[in-house]
Amino acid sequence: MIGMQQQTSAILNISKEIQEKLSSLLLRTGEATEFSYGDAAANERMPIARATSETAGRVNVMYPALPSHHTEAFFHIRDFAKFQKEPDKVLGSIRVSDDLVLCGYSMKMEVVLHYHDNGYVVSLYFMLCQSSTDSQLKWPFRIPFTCRFVHPTNSTKDILCKTVRPSDVSRVERRLGQYCRPTTTANPNVLCKPTAVVTKLEKGGYISRDSLCVGIKLHPEMLF
Repeated sequence: MIGMQQQTSAILNISKEIQEKLSSLLLRTGEATEFSYGDAAANERMPIARATSETAGRVNVMYPALPSHHTEAFFHIRDFAKFQKEPDKVLGSIRVSDDLVLCGYSMKMEVVLHYHDNGYVVSLYFMLCQSSTDSQLKWPFRIPFTCRFVHPTNSTKDILCKTVRPSDVSRVERRLGQYCRPTTTANPNVLCKPTAVVTKLEKGGYISRDSLCVGIKLHPEMLF
């Protein structure tokens, strides 16, 4: 009997600890918008100092293989100071996200840092990837999309790239197969302009905690 009482007491204590931890987690979730890391090295989430009220309705937190109704995802480039020291004179320094699933399509974001006109610039690229659900999707890919450099505390300062409309690509671009159903791991990448000068990102506060956040948003409503 004493043994059973001790076991019951231990279970109640564990239950209490779990409830306390859950309460703390829910409180933090309500205080800050969380962004995901898209790189394989870090699947944990990083809270950004934006109030939920400021970003409500604007941000869908995105993780690999989420349901197809999501339209927006974010990718963090951590250790940015180290990233700046890596550029190859020809290829530059490259970071690629894990697969992101938006509107049912699997894709990656590619961030390239390279030297140009006496300074370093960051370019954003988009690429479609193979997935197990490709046979259920419409091809070629037609959904307009916009990439952006995300400001960590003020969404009005986000640097938006020009919205890309796959249906408007030229014949030359169409031959590259960037928006066709992928027959390899990933299609050729698509550059999203304009690029951003690193010194501007630093002075503007876009690099926070040695991390740069970039994002991509699909616009299915623009199809019609």
